[in-house]
Amino acid sequence: MILFPFFLQNPDGFDKSNCTFNKQEHSEVKPIRLSGRVKVVEYGEDLRVKVVEYDNFTNCGYWRFVDNLESFRVKFVEYGEDIRIRFID
Repeated sequence: MILFPFFLQNPDGFDKSNCTFNKQEHSEVKPIRLSGRVKVVEYGEDLRVKVVEYDNFTNCGYWRFVDNLESFRVKFVEYGEDIRIRFID
């Protein structure tokens, strides 16, 4: 498994000090720590993620892609994203 550093655009709900995203689900807010073990899914995602080449980003966390025992689940999308990321080497 490989660790992937990422940068996050500063959207509404992003808490830079804790590296979390506060996802609004119905009437509740679900804080998601944006670092750790990540599973890519087609359905049942915690976050919708758009990968971009360039944007205004803040360094926040590392992702390790796994098949089980994930910290959170992401779905990669072209539009309607919760967050935008850029993978770096």
